[in-house]
Amino acid sequence: MHSASGSDEVTARLRAAGIDHGEPTAGGDGRIMPVTDPDGNQLVFCGT
Repeated sequence: MHSASGSDEVTARLRAAGIDHGEPTAGGDGRIMPVTDPDGNQLVFCGT
């Protein structure tokens, strides 16, 4: 598990690593961002 200070940091780290991801969108009390791993599994990062 990775701890980040916010979803902007996670987005920047994924982008820097060349990992394809959806754009963060509003969801619940924060933001959500979908990511698909190399095996095709969808992960969702949730943050504020």
